[in-house]
Amino acid sequence: MDEMRWIVDVAKANGIGVLLFVALFFMLKYQAKAAKDQRQADAEREKQNFALLNGFLETLQCQIAQLSRIENKMDSNHFCPMVRRGAGND
Repeated sequence: MDEMRWIVDVAKANGIGVLLFVALFFMLKYQAKAAKDQRQADAEREKQNFALLNGFLETLQCQIAQLSRIENKMDSNHFCPMVRRGAGND
């Protein structure tokens, strides 16, 4: 409320030019606040994306380890059920 009273007093004393300046001032003040809020939202989104990608990385590493074990079993022919039971030696 104090700002409105101040605007009216300034407009009475100095005219339209000052009124336009005050409007521009408040517009820039609002835009600066909006930009700050957007930067904070972007930072929060980056933190969430980092945590999500970190989880994907752990899952990928687990899958790679399991595929490596399967590949080693295939290379040594332990993947075949007949070889595991000993039926392949007949």
